[in-house]
Amino acid sequence: MNHTIDIKEEFLHYVWKYKLYNFTSLRTTDGEPLEVISTGYHNTDAGPDFLTAKIRIGNILFAGNIEIHLTASDWYVHRHEQNPAYDNVILHVVLQHDKDILNPKGQKLPCLEIAPYLHSAAVEKYLQLMKSKRRIPCEALLKDNVPGDISFWLERLVVERLVKKSDQILAVLEANKNDWSTTAYIIFTRYLGSGLNNDAFQELAEHTPLAFLQKNAFQPHVLSAILFGQAGFLEKETDSYSEQLRKEYLFQKQKFDLSPLHPGTWKFSRIRPSGFPTLRIAYLVSLIVSEKDFFRSLMACDSIEQVAELLEVPLPEYWQQHYHFGKKSTRRINTMGKGFMQNVVINVVAPLRFAYAHSLGEEEEKETAIDLLHQCEAEHNGIVDFWEEMGITVRDAAQSQALIEWRKNYCDKKKCLNCGLSRNLLA
Repeated sequence: MNHTIDIKEEFLHYVWKYKLYNFTSLRTTDGEPLEVISTGYHNTDAGPDFLTAKIRIGNILFAGNIEIHLTASDWYVHRHEQNPAYDNVILHVVLQHDKDILNPKGQKLPCLEIAPYLHSAAVEKYLQLMKSKRRIPCEALLKDNVPGDISFWLERLVVERLVKKSDQILAVLEANKNDWSTTAYIIFTRYLGSGLNNDAFQELAEHTPLAFLQKNAFQPHVLSAILFGQAGFLEKETDSYSEQLRKEYLFQKQKFDLSPLHPGTWKFSRIRPSGFPTLRIAYLVSLIVSEKDFFRSLMACDSIEQVAELLEVPLPEYWQQHYHFGKKSTRRINTMGKGFMQNVVINVVAPLRFAYAHSLGEEEEKETAIDLLHQCEAEHNGIVDFWEEMGITVRDAAQSQALIEWRKNYCDKKKCLNCGLSRNLLA
């Protein structure tokens, strides 16, 4: 077999799992006939690679575990002969048999050198994937050859994406002593940053406790002074309104020992005016004033229409006419649009709901989180456009999120053997 030097051990695992080798004429390195009755199940934890396998060598039936290496001597490199977990290994599968191996009991271990039996087409396609310089490794193989139904794979991917986002949310929850309201406030506020200002908004939320803001929710003027002051936007007075807020903030700052962010933390360039940090902070003020228990209200939303109703709050009067302090706009500024609402569902509401359901062990609520994504229109970005170019139709945001997960965590990392389409491609 050519190019065996380029084969990785994970490929041998894949080959064994899916029997991509000529399994009808196998012989051990001692020349005994070998029959694979059951490959066992793939063990991704410590210990042998495949557990509870069944094989027949000659006329003897063996039940136990399978260990796979590139070379037989790797057994000793990994010190398996000293590990009792490998006592029940019944077969050593290797690409190259460079020496005989003894198990922890001192007995010679039966060995299958699998290289002569590998399906050459599968090996060639695998090497093509690993060496590919295309946008995704399988671009040449997949182009115009997408399986008819990949919905099962996309559903798995959207769950994987939500699990990852959920893990991040649960880390924030732990840091905030299992306070879901504070966690939702931080996650939502971070998202107001629209990418470039995410970290700044999260820092603002973490420096300005939700409980403190809620105590002042009945005083929008005070609430505005606190948030804009904490953001560092009241360092100087630019008009009478900012002067009033600055005086209020200095009072609150001294009374509660507040610490503002540096004004240079915020980015305005390459952002549409509707996404300016000033407008997003003004929107946050309105939301806190209008919704006293934001987290509970958000978790009660089962449709994107309910989310939109919750989030559609008017900007404070001043910010309906200004993008910056002291600079009046020539046209009236509207509240957040439909695109913003859908993005909040995709990036905040669904992940929060999934994380909350996970913490409660409620599988049905996880399905509700996924259903919210199915209700949203598909996103349009470079990644989604690429998959559409490859012939994949994207119906909704659940699928566009799945495609983003596919590209970022499989294709870009060349985790081709973990891909749901790998068996189609390597067959």
